[in-house]
Amino acid sequence: MFSAQKTSRVERCSYFIHTSMAHCVEICSRSIINAHNMHATT
Repeated sequence: MFSAQKTSRVERCSYFIHTSMAHCVEICSRSIINAHNMHATT
């Protein structure tokens, strides 16, 4: 039981890291797109 909890905790941590990285990439790409749109409109 203890080992199962340990692995689930590691999986949860890695899942959180992956989701936060994906979220950061999404924000970065969105800001880059917005910058390109601003340059295109002006």
